[in-house]
Amino acid sequence: MAAKRLLAVVIALAFTSPAWGIGGITTTGSLPRDTSRGYFDLTVKVKDVLPSDLPLKSKETSLTQRLSLYLTDVSSSETVGTATGGTTTVAFYLELRDEVLSELNSSGNYDLTFYPRIRQVNSNGLANLVDSSTDKKSLKVRIKYLEDLVAKGDPVDNTIVVNPTVANEAPGSLSVLGSHKLLSVAFESKPSITFIGASDAASTDAPTDATVVAFRLGTAYPSLPAKIFTPASTADTDTTCEFDATQANGGACIVCADSKAYLDAASLATLDPNNISVRSASKGSRDISGLENDVSYAVVAMYQPDGIQRSVCLTATPSENLTLTELNGEGEATEQNFRCFIATAAYGTPLHKNLRGLRWFRDGIAGMHPAGNALIEAYYRNSPPLAAWITKHPSASASVRAALWVPALVTGATMTAAQQIGLTPAQSVATMIFMTALAMTAIAIQARKNRGRCARSMSR
Repeated sequence: MAAKRLLAVVIALAFTSPAWGIGGITTTGSLPRDTSRGYFDLTVKVKDVLPSDLPLKSKETSLTQRLSLYLTDVSSSETVGTATGGTTTVAFYLELRDEVLSELNSSGNYDLTFYPRIRQVNSNGLANLVDSSTDKKSLKVRIKYLEDLVAKGDPVDNTIVVNPTVANEAPGSLSVLGSHKLLSVAFESKPSITFIGASDAASTDAPTDATVVAFRLGTAYPSLPAKIFTPASTADTDTTCEFDATQANGGACIVCADSKAYLDAASLATLDPNNISVRSASKGSRDISGLENDVSYAVVAMYQPDGIQRSVCLTATPSENLTLTELNGEGEATEQNFRCFIATAAYGTPLHKNLRGLRWFRDGIAGMHPAGNALIEAYYRNSPPLAAWITKHPSASASVRAALWVPALVTGATMTAAQQIGLTPAQSVATMIFMTALAMTAIAIQARKNRGRCARSMSR
């Protein structure tokens, strides 16, 4: 009886959500080397959003409404969408050009990632705003996060400077998995990569994010907009690159005449939006949704900001594979950043509650140890083909769900206990071992009882 009562407490804890506020806001990005381009991109991450706060509130129609962004130089209060004077008279507007990514973190809450683009209204606005700053190469961005029109947390100011370098390394270990109207893209998430700057001398630094591009095959593309990196200048030279469909699967499908050419990702996104999909990827993964089933696409990746090296290209084909949420009458799945390929394939959706604990274990326990990281990266490289097979075989999906039941229960319960009690990673591992032994004992006792009932039935 004591074991059963403890098991009931464990199950109750597994589905209890803690009540905490957001953990903070971070902003990454850089101004274009050529400020006459008239826009720049940011990555804004809001950390530790409660699962219960993720659904839209009464006055919201989209999560993008929660982001409030102000743009200033050092000495004025210039804001996005206004032309209110100060040291410049510049109007800007905010374009939330991408879906919001939601990622479960080690605390069991969600990190929301926004990818806003800041566009100028007049022709020289961005250059004028940068020139008006004291150092002639930066501006400030102020971010607020709101829920139901109410600010949560303090506003955060970040200085965004003109990008002085380009990435001289390509994302490695690219993998692409086709699913229902989308492609799941993964690559190696490195803590640092090689850059080159004004002196052409190599240095290493953390990459901001990456850009992934999907080209619909069977389409003839015009020349792709690109820039040639000019080390001594902040204004790079216009050029073009070509898409080579013969190299789409395992080759270099982007061909540039100059070795220092990089794709102008923002211009590429508007070149042929019906056939070319451009996305920003965070932490080594990204889904590209809104694609057509049973049509092949070639995917290539490059680091931000402005990478002059590109990954090999890989092809994949989205296919009919409705998620459980769609079968229940909900809308189509949107882009997410969960990367649990096999588990997602088994459950039919990345949002199933049984996956929360598994992701917490991956990011908060296994991901903190070198051996765990190696296993995770090996899983990301090798699991997409198996996940694709599972989605096509319902019996396999059921078997995987059965196999994951105890790990999902144990990790979910430990995650909740860690959040509420404050367990260390070592204590969490010990707790999981104990809970696993408890769960397996309960299963063995129940199996023995079932065998006894079956034997008594047969003896009659």
